Amino acid sequence: MSELGRVKQEIAQLENINNLIQGKEQQLSSAYQNCQSILEEINSVKNSIFEKRGSVIHKLNSNLSPTIKATILPQSNLIAYGESLESTLRGSGLKYKELIPALTEKVSPAWLLYYSHTLKYDDFAAAIGIQIDRATRLLAYLNEQDIASVLTAKIEDAVEFTLLDNGIYKNVSELSIGQRCTVALSVILENPNRVLIIDQPEDHLDNEFIAQTLIKAIQQRATLTQTILSSHNANIPVLGNASNIVNLDSNGRRGFIKCIGATDDKRVKNVIEAIMEGGKDAFRKRSTFYGE
Repeated sequence: MSELGRVKQEIAQLENINNLIQGKEQQLSSAYQNCQSILEEINSVKNSIFEKRGSVIHKLNSNLSPTIKATILPQSNLIAYGESLESTLRGSGLKYKELIPALTEKVSPAWLLYYSHTLKYDDFAAAIGIQIDRATRLLAYLNEQDIASVLTAKIEDAVEFTLLDNGIYKNVSELSIGQRCTVALSVILENPNRVLIIDQPEDHLDNEFIAQTLIKAIQQRATLTQTILSSHNANIPVLGNASNIVNLDSNGRRGFIKCIGATDDKRVKNVIEAIMEGGKDAFRKRSTFYGE
C-alpha cells in the first residue's frame, strides 16, 4: 500500500508536469504565430517601399535613357542577414561559414523561423541543398538559440546602374572613374527635392557629357529647385544660363568676391571671356572654324 501511494504521487506529479508542458507548448505556439504575423507585416512594408523605389527607378530610366539604365532588385542585399547568422552560429562547432551564402539566398527569415520551430529537417535540407544529418544538427542548434537578431536583420533592395558605352551596357563596377562620375552625377541631378551644392562637376567628365547631359539636367532643375556649382569651366554657367555668377579671386592669403551678377552683366562677361578656354581671341578663331 505504501508503494501504491508513492506511485500515485509520482503519477500526479507527472500529470502536473504534463499540464505544464502543454501550457508552455501553447505559449510557444502563440509566440511563434505572433512572430510570423510580425514578419509578414515587415515584409508587407518592404514590398510597399520596393514599389515606391520602383517608381523612382522608372522615372530615372525615362529621363536618363538610353545613356543610363537603372535596375532594382528586391531584398537582395543580404549582407546584414548573413552577418547575423554568422554571429548566431559562432561557437556552435558546426562548419557554418560555407552554408551562410545558401542560407541567406534560399531561406528567408520567416522560413528560417518556420524550419527551426517545426524541425522540418528534410524540407530544410532540400531547401539549401545539404545532407539531412547536417541539416538536423544545424536546425537543432538554431532551435535552442535566440534568433531575434537574425529575424530582424535588415534586408535591403539593391539598385544596379549601367552605362551605355559603345553600344554595350556596362555595370558601374566595370566603368572608369570618369564614367562612374557620369552615372553618379546624372542620378543626383534627378532629385528635385533638395538644393544641391556641387564642387567642380566637370572633374573626370568629358565635354560632350557636360554639354549634352549636365547642362540639360541643370536647366531642368532650375524650374524646381536651386543648384549651386563651383567650377573652373565657364561653359557651365554660360550654357546653363546661370541666374547669378560669383567670380572669386585670391590675394594669396584669403579669397574674396571679384564681381557678381547675371550673364548679361558687362563685368561678368569680361570675366567669363577671360576664363574660357583660350580667352576671346581663341573663341573668335573657333567661331571662324565652325563657320567654315
